[in-house]
Amino acid sequence: MAGIHQILGENIKILRKEHEWSRNFLADKLDISVSFLTMVELGQRGVSLALVEDIASVFRVPIPYLFTEKTINKNDERIKPAQMKALESELKNCINDRITEFFEAKWKENS
Repeated sequence: MAGIHQILGENIKILRKEHEWSRNFLADKLDISVSFLTMVELGQRGVSLALVEDIASVFRVPIPYLFTEKTINKNDERIKPAQMKALESELKNCINDRITEFFEAKWKENS
């Protein structure tokens, strides 16, 4: 079982790569140095609670998610943020179409 620093570091690295962010970009967003971020990702440094809150906020994940050990499979395909936005847009369009169909049918019934 990995230690808490390794789990946190690995989860930050996974999230950063899922967002397709460089270490420089994430370090800038968190107002920390790239070398510090590298040590955190490698599990060599701990972080303050304030930084944990900032990390969770930047990635829009609950704090416990950052400390949850995950089993990563090389064949595990993750949906990238750009793909998620496209899926959300498609879903919204589908819902709007269904709502429109529903109200058109109700209007015809009442006419």
